[in-house]
Amino acid sequence: MQRQKVAELGARWGQREIEESGPITFIGSGANLNEATENGLRRAAGVTGLAYEEVLNRATITGSIDISRLPGTVRVTFLCPLAILDRMGIGRLVREKYELE
Repeated sequence: MQRQKVAELGARWGQREIEESGPITFIGSGANLNEATENGLRRAAGVTGLAYEEVLNRATITGSIDISRLPGTVRVTFLCPLAILDRMGIGRLVREKYELE
C-alpha cells in the first residue's frame, strides 16, 4: 500500500523511477568535528562506492550527521540504494530489519 502511495505521488510530480533504499550508518573520527565528519563521509563513500559529494548530499537530505558522545566522533546516516547494500552483503539484513519489500 505504501509503495502505491509513493508511486502515485511520484507520478503527480513526473517522477517515473522510485529508488529502493535502506538506512546505513558510518562512524567518523578525528581531532575535531570537522575532521570526524569528513572521515565518516569518506568512509561511507569508500565502502559504498558512491562519490563523496553524493554521500554528503544523501546524509543531508535523507539522513543525518550526528555528533556522538565521544569528542571528535560523528555518526553519518543516510538512505543507500538497496542494490549497493546487496553488493555489500547486507541488503537482506536491512530488508528484514526495516521490513522492506
